[in-house]
Amino acid sequence: MRRDNLAGGHFCYAETEALSVLPLVSGVTPLDAYFAEHGLKTVGLLGTGVVMRTGLYGQLDKTRAVAPQNDLDRVAQTYLEMALRGACTPDDQAIFFEAGQRLVTEQGADAIVLAGTDLGLAFDGHDPGYKVIDALDVHVALLADLATGKRSLT
Repeated sequence: MRRDNLAGGHFCYAETEALSVLPLVSGVTPLDAYFAEHGLKTVGLLGTGVVMRTGLYGQLDKTRAVAPQNDLDRVAQTYLEMALRGACTPDDQAIFFEAGQRLVTEQGADAIVLAGTDLGLAFDGHDPGYKVIDALDVHVALLADLATGKRSLT
């Protein structure tokens, strides 16, 4: 199995939720709601190979996801190498920025979603020239709201 095909737990979220004695918070549902609330119809994904290939595990209901077409493997491999290294090189950043730009101009993405926690290494503090949404920011805001009682899981 290729390392970039390893999936996070969301490929079997429904099954895990049914078995869990603890409440779970989806990593995809809050993103889909956020995109819809902000009028985003199409989002471009950057992240691991499996996240991009499956459009966030096929779990977006309100939003259409697009992924790099001709360079998905290159983007996925660059993401994996950057994450393992813990640092983003200028070449890595160029690959991500260019892939995001193509998602916007060629596939109609309204915004690019950083669907991998390590992508902040490339994007934080930089303006690539298109709208970027860091999935981690959406998740942290939700968890803070849950912790303070502003939102509930039900």
